[in-house]
Amino acid sequence: MTEPAPNPAYDYSAYNTAPKAGSNSMEVVQQLAEEQLTAEAKVAGIEESLKEANGKLAEIAEHKLPTAIDAAGLKGKFVLDRKIHGEDYEIEVKDNVFASIPAERRPEAFDWLIANDLGGLIKHTVEFDVGKNEELFKKIVEAVKAIDPLIEAIPGKRVEGSTLRATVARMLREGKSVPMELFGVFEKREAKVKVYKPKSKRAK
Repeated sequence: MTEPAPNPAYDYSAYNTAPKAGSNSMEVVQQLAEEQLTAEAKVAGIEESLKEANGKLAEIAEHKLPTAIDAAGLKGKFVLDRKIHGEDYEIEVKDNVFASIPAERRPEAFDWLIANDLGGLIKHTVEFDVGKNEELFKKIVEAVKAIDPLIEAIPGKRVEGSTLRATVARMLREGKSVPMELFGVFEKREAKVKVYKPKSKRAK
């Protein structure tokens, strides 16, 4: 049986300590097992630290900073009074809208879109389950292509996520009614802090 080639993206030469025949073979296995457990514990610790750091970042960017900006009466995009690490920074609070139709409510959501003249958002596709019958599969594909060569074999019926988000955001801006739960809609304010580049410098 041919062994798989090593991943070229990684250098395993430093770990070429596979046990050899002899009295110390089991000792090598023991040592490597301990090293693996130590490495796994280190990765778990880093992942937990990253999770905590991301949580703290979200708390500041989505809650504390936008609230402080509102309290200061600041609007739109503005530049901070003082430099940070020698750089000028600008801040803008963005209102983001997210939407995702729950799988179990797709038929209901599609009906709502059609009833509200938004049926054009729905992409219609067909799925054929022919098991392992490759010949039947080829015949179905050929038959479909004979009707329209541009038809692609994409399973199901769906609405593109980006299209749905943009449509919901527009409707909310226009003050129109949107069934928030049906379309899994939620709004999130988030502060963006980035290096300020005056237009004169951007043009260079």
